[in-house]
Amino acid sequence: MNIRLTATRYIWTGYTLAMLAIFAGTAIMNQAIGAGHIVMGVVISMTAFLSTGTIWNWGNLPVEAEQRHSTHYSKRKNQHQLDQMLERLSEDERETLREILAKEETGYALVDDGELVMRRSR
Repeated sequence: MNIRLTATRYIWTGYTLAMLAIFAGTAIMNQAIGAGHIVMGVVISMTAFLSTGTIWNWGNLPVEAEQRHSTHYSKRKNQHQLDQMLERLSEDERETLREILAKEETGYALVDDGELVMRRSR
């Protein structure tokens, strides 16, 4: 997010400097503002607006999809790590874990194959 903010600052600083160059420069030189100045001002304004929108992804739609993907990936990674940890446990350690989980009111249980499942409420 910090990179986007920095890019937005550069865009709007450049926009401000361009507008000052076009309109203040014309006023300092005692010239009239013509149609070319207006067209150039509109083009620069649209470019700044579109550039800012592109940087911020028009509402973060692609970023949200990417976050969902990374969340799904981290869940799979966590599941894999949990599976590896359960495989390293001895039968006595698994039984101890089952007893601990059975005592707690968490709503989860460890089944015979080592899978952690949510208990169904009765």
